[in-house]
Amino acid sequence: MPRAAEAPSPLAPLGIVTAGGALAGAIADTLAARGRSAFIVAIGGEAAALRRHAGTDLPWGKVGAIVARLRKAGCEELVFLGGTTRPKFGEFRFDLGTLAIVPRIVAALRRGDDGALRMVAAFFEEQGFRVRGVSDFVPELLAPAGLIAGSPPDAGARADAALGAAYLAATSPFDTGQAVIVVDGRIVAVEAAEGTDAMLARVPTLRAARRLRAAAGRGRRAGGRGRRDAGRRSRPGGAAGRRKRPVSVGAGRAGGAVTPRKIFIVAGEPSGDVIGGRLIAALKAAAPVEIAGVGGPAMIAEGLTSLFPIEDITLIGIGQVVTALPRVFDRIARVTAAILAEKPDVVVLIDSPDFTHRV
Repeated sequence: MPRAAEAPSPLAPLGIVTAGGALAGAIADTLAARGRSAFIVAIGGEAAALRRHAGTDLPWGKVGAIVARLRKAGCEELVFLGGTTRPKFGEFRFDLGTLAIVPRIVAALRRGDDGALRMVAAFFEEQGFRVRGVSDFVPELLAPAGLIAGSPPDAGARADAALGAAYLAATSPFDTGQAVIVVDGRIVAVEAAEGTDAMLARVPTLRAARRLRAAAGRGRRAGGRGRRDAGRRSRPGGAAGRRKRPVSVGAGRAGGAVTPRKIFIVAGEPSGDVIGGRLIAALKAAAPVEIAGVGGPAMIAEGLTSLFPIEDITLIGIGQVVTALPRVFDRIARVTAAILAEKPDVVVLIDSPDFTHRV
């Protein structure tokens, strides 16, 4: 049952719920030097700070257990912190506390990251805890304003940063994304509902198609620089800016020419798509190949015709997983049927083991 709201005791242990990184340990160390203890709940095995401080490690999905452990430790105030990689569906271990709030989780995820974070904070406050920010306890651990290291940015870099900040200020009320990439005075990529990783994965495909160089050139001309200078500054290293040859789909020439190998590649998330795109490029450079499978922009740029959009199986959070299960099972069946029908020489499965291993 939720506890009655009351002023937190400054002597009660501070509850720290973390999914990774060194900040949890740094906060606990700082508080210990001041005479206050901390209780750390490390999610998903990120338990390095537990070697020095009291706490527990729990798998993803144990909301009820988190509440119980924090209460037993006597925590009244909480901070949530730490970055993490997106957990796989198979890493979740649901308890009754989690299952009881699945409808709230699903509804919150539909409202984006901000909606999900607000729901988490509201839930723990309903349980009697007070959710606070890191700056309320150890403001000295936060990064200061201004230059921290390296050379100061030049006028062009400051202008790019100002443009990106202005864009984010204008779009933040809509909670559509938290990141933007600016090159030579032009916004070339913005984060959308698919997340930051997918935005970053788009940039290599823009470079490969030479659209990024052209966009940067147009943007910088407005500021007085010519296309040649903008192209030099944004050109990718080496030969990565050259156009790629299309994938060979023929059966080979008559008279003894080598028949192309059939390669079936499945990538289920943006990072895997980038790896798959590089793999296809390397295979094409080595020998004639026929490519089939599932991928995103990077693999499509190399000539793949994906069986279906990669977004069909790129799922973030339990809400998306639960509502998309029928579609995911259908896509597993479609990939399996395609492999059996095409009889490739090699099948390559990249990342997303909860999908690819079932294939």
